[in-house]
Amino acid sequence: MRALLTVMTVVCLSEVSIADVAGSGDHPLIPRYPGSEIIKHATSDYDEYRMAISARSGGKVESQRLEGRLTRLKYRLTPTDRSDLEVLRNYRTALAEAGFEEIFGCGTEDECGSGFFYQIIYKINRMSVENKSGSRYFTARLSRPEGDINIALAVQKFKLPSTGEPTIDVALDIIEADEMDVGMELKLADEIGREIAADGRAALYGILFAHDSATLNPASSAEIEQIALLLNLNPELSLLVVGHTDNQGGLDYNIDLSKRRAGAVVSALVSNHGISAGRLSAHGVGYLSPVASNDTDGGRAANRRVELVKN
Repeated sequence: MRALLTVMTVVCLSEVSIADVAGSGDHPLIPRYPGSEIIKHATSDYDEYRMAISARSGGKVESQRLEGRLTRLKYRLTPTDRSDLEVLRNYRTALAEAGFEEIFGCGTEDECGSGFFYQIIYKINRMSVENKSGSRYFTARLSRPEGDINIALAVQKFKLPSTGEPTIDVALDIIEADEMDVGMELKLADEIGREIAADGRAALYGILFAHDSATLNPASSAEIEQIALLLNLNPELSLLVVGHTDNQGGLDYNIDLSKRRAGAVVSALVSNHGISAGRLSAHGVGYLSPVASNDTDGGRAANRRVELVKN
């Protein structure tokens, strides 16, 4: 069996369907199952993703928040006499040979927990699946010095409504850790000051954090330097630093995370730039104050921000 899987993996690496949707292609590290075609393809240069790392229990799924380049691929194999389990195991083998480490996997309602598929695959991550109630699910990670690659894979078998033929769909989401391009996001001190004078607040998108934590990304230093410059030029100015998130995850969790992130900004200003702690205070509101709909990737990105409010 092992030899068969290895042979199939080699075939996967070289087999590309002429029926793939225009502009799509396999990820160089993740081969397709032989005979399958790409029927959907989407990418985002920088986005947020919640990867399940446990079964659903007590109405909750333990997950890890990831950020980076997001690629979504949907493969279809039809007609087929293969099972969804066989396809999943071939992916597991190919990924292991590429150096990926399995994080979590489940294949039945008993293994995954009641409501897992609807909550994680359909509602939160909006993976492209036909059946919202059942799939085989698998997550894995390739650790690299230049940035981790995480994958979430959903495999399901069903009868194609148009033909009645047995069909297998594979929804593959790939999240590659990367820094957001902040060239257009950086606000200079004078612009921040003008916004605060006009509106009482300024929204900043150039402050980034590590995945699912309050650890500042080194790319945030440029924006924090501009805040420090503003405060040094205006010694009477005091600020509320307010963290905001999108609606992925529970409200209490996001309020706590957003407050800790705001606290990290305050700490950086005090420790690294000599700003008086009495001029700053950290607050977090989670997703209580959105500026866009959380139903789209762009809206969620707009809602993830740090605001400076005149105190």
